Amino acid sequence: MAKFSVGDVVVGNSRASNHYSITRTGWVGTVRDISGNNIHVFSQDGPGDYWVEAEHFDLVEQQNPVEESDFLQML
Repeated sequence: MAKFSVGDVVVGNSRASNHYSITRTGWVGTVRDISGNNIHVFSQDGPGDYWVEAEHFDLVEQQNPVEESDFLQML
């Protein structure tokens, strides 16, 4: 099971600074895609659209999945 889900907001943990130059400790992004142990994250606050290892990030905010019936009501 994946550590994160698409839509989750994540933050770089202490391992991020040791492994990356931009997505460092404290860098916040949103999970856009997942492939194995890697997550595709982006930031709306600055440079950011990266594939990174999930273990270098922690969950800040979990995206609540939308139920299909709720989605259809929004249309």
